[in-house]
Amino acid sequence: MSNCISKAALVAYLISAGFVSAETYQTSASASGGLNGNPVCGAAYIDTETTPDGESVAVYTQADTGCTASSVAAGGAGFVGASSDYNLTGNNNSGFTRGTASFVTGDLTIDIADGFTEAFVSNLYPNGTVEVTLAAKFDGSLSANSSSANSLSVFLSRARGLVVFGSAVYEELITAGTDFGSASDLDIFNRTIRLTQDVAWGAPLSVQMVVTSDASGISNFDGVTGSASADASQTLSFDPDGPAFILPEYFTVNAPELNIFNNRWIDPRSAPAVPIPASLPWLLAGALMLAGVARIRRKSSC
Repeated sequence: MSNCISKAALVAYLISAGFVSAETYQTSASASGGLNGNPVCGAAYIDTETTPDGESVAVYTQADTGCTASSVAAGGAGFVGASSDYNLTGNNNSGFTRGTASFVTGDLTIDIADGFTEAFVSNLYPNGTVEVTLAAKFDGSLSANSSSANSLSVFLSRARGLVVFGSAVYEELITAGTDFGSASDLDIFNRTIRLTQDVAWGAPLSVQMVVTSDASGISNFDGVTGSASADASQTLSFDPDGPAFILPEYFTVNAPELNIFNNRWIDPRSAPAVPIPASLPWLLAGALMLAGVARIRRKSSC
C-alpha cells in the first residue's frame, strides 16, 4: 500500500491539528432607495460594519429614488480582499460605497533552514544580513458603464493595493471610469509584487497589506442609468504558487499567524472539506514536529 498523501489531505490534517488557520472574516454594507424608511437614497443613509481587521462603508448623498450600492471586505491569514458595486436606475442621483480590508504583523523572522548550522551561515553572511524579497500578487477587475457619454454623468470604480515590507513599499491606485465622452470602461488587472529588503536574519519583521475598493456615480440628467463595480476580492495576498519570500537556500520563513510554513503560504480559502485518512496523523507526526510542510511536499512522489 502506498504511503503517498495528497496535498488536500495534508492541508486538511494541518488545519484539524491546529497548525493552519482556515478562518476568514467578512463584513458588508449596503443601502438603496427607500431603505430603512428613507424615501430617497439621498437621505444621508450610512451603513458601516467594522471588525478589528476590516471595514465596509456605504454612503449616499444628493440622490433621488433608484440607486443601490454595497461593499464587502474580507480577509484571513495572508490575504485581504474587497469589492464595491454602485447602480443607478433613477433620476439625478449620486452615491458612493467603499470596502477596506487590512492586516499587519510583526511576528515574522528569517530563520536558518534545516540542514545548515548557525556557524556555517554566519561564515557566509558575516554581517548578519541577507537580501530577502517578498512575493505577492494583486488581482481584480474594474468596470464602469453609463447610458450617456455626457461628461456630467460619471461612474467610477477604483481599487487600491498597499504592501509594506520593512522600508519597501508597493502602492497602486487602479481606476476605471466613464467621463469625457466615454460610455464604458473595463480594466482587468494582475499585478506581480516584489519588494526587496536587506534584513537581519533572526530579527522580527513587519508586513502590512491593505486593499480598498470603491464605486461611485453621479448624473445630473433624468433618465441616465449606469453602474460601477470594483472587484478586488481575489485578491491581495502572498504568492500562492511559489515561495512567500525569495531568499537564499540557507534560510526559510515560518509564520503560522500568516499560514506560512517553510516559506510556503497556504491560502485559508482553499482549505479542503475532505475526510482525513485514519493513517494520516501517524504518517505526518514526525514531519509536523519539524514544521517541514513544504519540504514534505517537494519530496512526495504523489
